[in-house]
This record gives sequence, structure tokens and C-alpha cells, in this order.
Amino acid sequence: MPTIDLPETPGLVQSHEAIASVQGRVRIKDAIPRWRACLRRLKPLRVIAHKSLRGPYSQSEFIDATSTIRDEAAECGSIPDKTRAFWRMEKLGFSYCRNGQGLLNDDAIPISVQPISHVGLGIAAAESASFQPTRIAELIEPRAHPDYRLFPYESVGCIWAVYANKWFQYLFRMVSRTKIPPTTLPDMATFLAAFSPEIRSLISHGYGRSLYFRDYNVQRAIRSAVKLHELDKRAVVQGIAFAYAMINSADIHRVLDVGRDLDDPELAGGFQDGLTYALTFWEWAFPGFLELLTPSSPRQQEFIRIASEQVVECRANGALSVFGVAAS
Repeated sequence: MPTIDLPETPGLVQSHEAIASVQGRVRIKDAIPRWRACLRRLKPLRVIAHKSLRGPYSQSEFIDATSTIRDEAAECGSIPDKTRAFWRMEKLGFSYCRNGQGLLNDDAIPISVQPISHVGLGIAAAESASFQPTRIAELIEPRAHPDYRLFPYESVGCIWAVYANKWFQYLFRMVSRTKIPPTTLPDMATFLAAFSPEIRSLISHGYGRSLYFRDYNVQRAIRSAVKLHELDKRAVVQGIAFAYAMINSADIHRVLDVGRDLDDPELAGGFQDGLTYALTFWEWAFPGFLELLTPSSPRQQEFIRIASEQVVECRANGALSVFGVAAS
């Protein structure tokens, strides 16, 4: 992805000493009060846990339902409402792929909803496969559209982090009154080794999304990220930034100005890419979204410019790039 005046990134942290060194110098001022972020992160949980949108769905029912959600959000000028539509469409994709026919390899499905629908497929596949790598691939590949087949692997990392954390399970149970079924996760290093480098980076990105959801503070989340030496650190931080933008979409202009004080070039580059891709993701689903943003700083203007260029390139290629991670 394009960068904003950042130098080349160094290699991944390999030792505990290096991890401690990087963690110690992570300094990033969060524009969102922690109490506010804490309340905001409950909104996607409520959508995911709500009894509606559970299906099962036929192919036509799924296309009608997800298109309706997207179209209604596209007509609305509220950025939080557009973001809430993502969570609803993700839930629809999950339900359709877990309880219905679950075939996304259909050109009748609008390209605007394909990326988020495939995110739902990844969660459904990971749960159905009990996190067994070969089975996950068997559940994803025949049902995914060729242009979007890598998107589900990103959400595998997201749901992995949920199952790996008892606090997540407790919070989900309190909000949804539904208990997450017990699952024994495989060894992370062994699990990751079963996938290609690009998929490992996507899994890392998804894990980062859940890290912000857990910590609801970017500095805390990034400090957690640098300890995860099995994962792609830059991709984890990119996922943190993506979730930060989505959860705090009501303050997107303030969010875009966050990250100036990150000293580590690798962390800063990943955080920057995550914010940029969040804008790209919105614009792909809701053409004209970027026109809703009135930048008030050169940094905001640069993010919007890069996201606009990315969308133009993706539309010329016929498909959205996969979280900008695999291409990196």
C-alpha cells in the first residue's frame, strides 16, 4: 500500500529482549477516551448476538437481505450507520455459510457486499472446522468467489482471538446470553505453518482486529501486538488500526490524525495502512463515502487521497484488494 513519508520497515521482532525494547517505546496518543471506546465496542457485539439475521437462507434470500442492508446504508449519510451495516452483513454472511447454502461464488452477489460476506464465511468455516487448517480450507475454497477467496482467512484470525480469550467468551455470553461452545485450539505456530505466508499475514490482521476490541485503547493493543512473535507484527498492528477506525467511525476525522507519535517505522507503517484500508473498505461498499469526509488536516487529506486512488485501482482490476496485507 502507499505510504505517507515513512521509511522502509525492519524485520520482525525475534527475541524477548527485542520485544521488550519495542514494547517499551510504544507511545501513541489515543484520540478516543477509553470509556467511550468501551461502550462503542458493545455495538457490534449486539448486532452479532441478535437473534435476527440467523437464517437459514436460500441463495436468493441471502442476496435480497444483504443487498437491502447495503442499499439502505448507502442512502444514509451517517458513517456509524454505514459501519453498523458492515456488522449486519457480516452476520448475514456467517449465517448463510453456517446454516444455509453458503455459496458465495455467484456473480449475482453485488461486488459491494462480497468482501464483508466472505469475512462471515471465514468465521463460519473456522467454527465448523474446529480450527483444523485443512478442514477450514475445504470449507472456504469451494464456496468462495475466486476474486475474494482470501478474505475469509482474515476473519479466521479474528475469531481465533475470541476463542483464545476467556474474557471475550464472558463478554459475549453477557451480551448475547449465548455460551460459546468449548473448543480446543491447536498450537498457534503449528496452525500458522499450515498456511501460505500471505494467509498467515491475513490471519495476523484479523487477530489484530480482536486485540483492539479486547483492549479498546490503541496503545495497549499495540503493546500486546509486539509480544506476538508467532504472528506478522505489522499486519497485527494494521488490523488494530482498521478496527480502531471502524469502532470509532463517529470520530473518523480525529482517528485519522492518530499515530503521528509512533516512533517504530514498522508499527507506524502498519497503523497507517490500517487506517487507509478502512477508508478504502467503506468506499468500496458505499461509493461516494469519501466525499462525506471534509479533511481538516494535511494528514487526513493524504489518507483520503490514497484511499481514493486505491479504490480506483481496485475497480479497474474488478475486485477489492485483500485488506492490503497480501499485496504488502
